[in-house]
Amino acid sequence: MISNLPKNGFIVFYDGHCPLCHWAVRVLIKRDVKGQFYFASLQGSLGKQFVAERQLEHVDALLLWKPKHAFWVASEAVFQIVKRLNGGVKLFWIFSFLPRILTDALYRWIAQNRYRYWKPYTDCPLPAPEIKNRFLD
Repeated sequence: MISNLPKNGFIVFYDGHCPLCHWAVRVLIKRDVKGQFYFASLQGSLGKQFVAERQLEHVDALLLWKPKHAFWVASEAVFQIVKRLNGGVKLFWIFSFLPRILTDALYRWIAQNRYRYWKPYTDCPLPAPEIKNRFLD
């Protein structure tokens, strides 16, 4: 079982090699004025343990976890995140009313093509010192 987690908040598991994912994390940090989101790459020990415990090895998507509550995958995770943010990005939540089969299909298309448009990182870039406490591993 995963331990040493923040008592409140959400954990966003993202692809640590994906520049698009890193951009999304930077947007989240900027728009998360409540400081409710923490981050861990899927390639790190916490990400690997979370995926293994829930048998999600086949999932190639953003994951959002509210410890001791629930977790969300792909477009559902995105919608859960944006509805908790401030600013214009929150408007994307309106698309959560579309059928999930459509929003997940769009999510999968972006995920499958992300390395075609953005060159993958060989290592996860380190966070800036002022936000390092938001990254769990």
